[in-house]
Amino acid sequence: MTNPVDNIIDASVSKSFFVDMLVRDIPLQMAIHDLLDNCVDGALRLRGDQRFEGLEVAITCLPEYFEIRDNCGGIDPRTAREYAFRFGRPKNVKPVPHSVGRFGVGMKRAIFKLGRHFSVSSTSQFHRFVVDVDVAHWEESPDWHFEFKELEEFPVEVPLEERGTTIRGEQLFQAVSDRFDLDYFISRLRMDIQARHQRHLDRGLVVRLNNISMVGSSVSFFESGLNLRAGVRRDTYNGVMVQQIAGVGPRNPAEAGWYVFCNGRMVLRADQSEVTGWGEPNVERLPKYHNNYAWFRGCVFFESEDPASLPWNTTKDGVDQDSGLYRTVRTQMVTMMTPVIQFLREVANEEESDEPLTGVLRNASRVPLTTLIARTSGASPGSSHATSPFAYSRPPAVPELPPNERPKVISYRKPAGIVNKVKASLGLTTNKAVGEKTFEYYVELEVEE
Repeated sequence: MTNPVDNIIDASVSKSFFVDMLVRDIPLQMAIHDLLDNCVDGALRLRGDQRFEGLEVAITCLPEYFEIRDNCGGIDPRTAREYAFRFGRPKNVKPVPHSVGRFGVGMKRAIFKLGRHFSVSSTSQFHRFVVDVDVAHWEESPDWHFEFKELEEFPVEVPLEERGTTIRGEQLFQAVSDRFDLDYFISRLRMDIQARHQRHLDRGLVVRLNNISMVGSSVSFFESGLNLRAGVRRDTYNGVMVQQIAGVGPRNPAEAGWYVFCNGRMVLRADQSEVTGWGEPNVERLPKYHNNYAWFRGCVFFESEDPASLPWNTTKDGVDQDSGLYRTVRTQMVTMMTPVIQFLREVANEEESDEPLTGVLRNASRVPLTTLIARTSGASPGSSHATSPFAYSRPPAVPELPPNERPKVISYRKPAGIVNKVKASLGLTTNKAVGEKTFEYYVELEVEE
């Protein structure tokens, strides 16, 4: 008879292999974004849909260590035990409504990405704890759990402004340390934070990187009354609210394209690929991106109380193209951008035309579209409320005057003394007025009608 033990095949995973696989596919900057996402979720727990004034996140990236510190409410010991340090989100743990922490691996993956030692200290409403981990020692241990190095319970409630979390990584990997020593990397990280978290910055969250505060950089659409208006569409799919905006913005090839947000977190920036419909096969009206379309701007906002229902990937730097929701919305994006592309083709055709176009024309219908764009003002996506299609119309042009009615400039110089005498005689104060009055005097006396 076969021993039941002999039928068992060991499929357990080693910690070192697990950690290596966990961090292999996430870029360093996206790991830092994951930690910032946790701070944003803390802000959401505290404020909900209200503004974030007074809440701050300080990020330090130095060759010697990494640190991210916030005052966004802290983590209580129960959350630390049951969720924060677990790999993956337990099914019975409800996410923060509209949160950006999605898969339950962000913090762990990020701190393993950074180096060989990390600590997490947090102060919440009635508790304070410290978790301190030597990764090499943890990998050698057969147990998968972490332990509190310090754990305190307070008899009175901790003031709100003193609640927060600090994560510190030390013994950084050499590649991480080298990148933190590059001004270029820090500069790009700063710009990436400003872009990907622009919605949270706009709500008042203060984020500093190496003591320099971030500034929100919202996507802007040109609007000019009824002459130029972005298209707006709103839908709801199984509890996911979707808003799409397609229109025209500042002419910039690097900024043109689609911007996709999930619960306020940007996951696609200025996308110009088939992922967002550019060069869509079998759709002749949509070309591949070309700099003629450098005016194009499109935004899609997915909002849901349950972040698991949003179409983003695990690293939050792209969309899940296999998502049924995203495939449906992508079809609508193609429809939304089509009239904008047609408009920009007209703009390009006018610019390439041999026929001169100016802002003052004999034919009022031929006011150039670039003039129309120049008369617009920028508007943020949030200011577009009504559902409406993209639209534009040429404003009326001022007809060109006949040749004999066009103004001419007359200029001459005379000695200051005589000019001042004429000013006094005519009761005038400016040289221009003297010239106009003396010209009118001559016309009246010497020029026949």
